[in-house]
Amino acid sequence: MSDEYGRLIDRHTVRFERLLPGPIDRVWKYLTDAELRGTWFAGGPMEPRVGGKMDIVFDNSHLGPHPAEPPERFKQYGGRFESKHVVTIYEPPHRLGFT
Repeated sequence: MSDEYGRLIDRHTVRFERLLPGPIDRVWKYLTDAELRGTWFAGGPMEPRVGGKMDIVFDNSHLGPHPAEPPERFKQYGGRFESKHVVTIYEPPHRLGFT
């Protein structure tokens, strides 16, 4: 894996670092607010603390302004998918980590 996309730290950890445009407080909101995060990645509630629960909810049939089913070769990725996580780093507004 190239550093451009992410860095493999160990067999259980991938580290992604991105420089995002905009004021740091706005970027932090887009990482931690479920509704805002859902506009660019995946929604889902997050308890804002280390050890807090974080649910990441993908809805691959509703990725844009016009809901649609995925193309045939990606049908298995259609619909809603939820994954459960735990917040491992919570240092507003600089660092967020989760399982």
